[in-house]
Amino acid sequence: MKKFGIRTDGIEEQVEKLFIEYLKTSNNNFKYYEIGCAGCITLKAITDIVKENIKHNNWIIEGIDLSQESSMNWQEVNSVFSTQTLQIFNNGLSNLNYLNIPHTRLLLWENPREYTKSLDNKSLDIILIDGNHNEINVTEDFLSVEDKVKDDGLVLFHDFSELDQGTDPQAGGGFIEVREACKKLGLIDNSRKGWTFIEEIKGSRNWGGDGNGVGVFKKIKC
Repeated sequence: MKKFGIRTDGIEEQVEKLFIEYLKTSNNNFKYYEIGCAGCITLKAITDIVKENIKHNNWIIEGIDLSQESSMNWQEVNSVFSTQTLQIFNNGLSNLNYLNIPHTRLLLWENPREYTKSLDNKSLDIILIDGNHNEINVTEDFLSVEDKVKDDGLVLFHDFSELDQGTDPQAGGGFIEVREACKKLGLIDNSRKGWTFIEEIKGSRNWGGDGNGVGVFKKIKC
């Protein structure tokens, strides 16, 4: 079982199984997109899961975060990645200049949502929304990525469970409000056209730990 990032205790095994099952259907290309990377521990875990289970070599793992220095935990990043396994872009400029480009990329952008909106529609397989967790930011992150998800692709929201809500003050105000954002978007009751609620994977907060849950939603053909 892979080690994931901040407040993921209790969800790792089920999330890994979710990826493995999805990868069984990936025959041509695969792209994972993570919004909010912090120390890139989860980004590294997903890289390893994909590398070990995918059937082809046409895959990309991409994480995006704010370009401000305070957004990243570089000690953790450097503990799990090397310059041979992670390519870092800062507002479009890469810090690597060699031909053997790795599958995993970290994008540091002044306005990450603008980059997300520039991606091709239906180009992403699995997205993890794990940036600022107040209602406004969760909503805007989902809206920026909604059209980019392939049919039958997945969007995962970290910090989704009931017990997670109202905890952890967020930068810019508010607390964790992921579930409320998903509710107002019509995702939980399946009222949002093109989406269906698959499952909730609960974290260890539900049995005395500090791990938060994940909500899993699938893009469906309309």
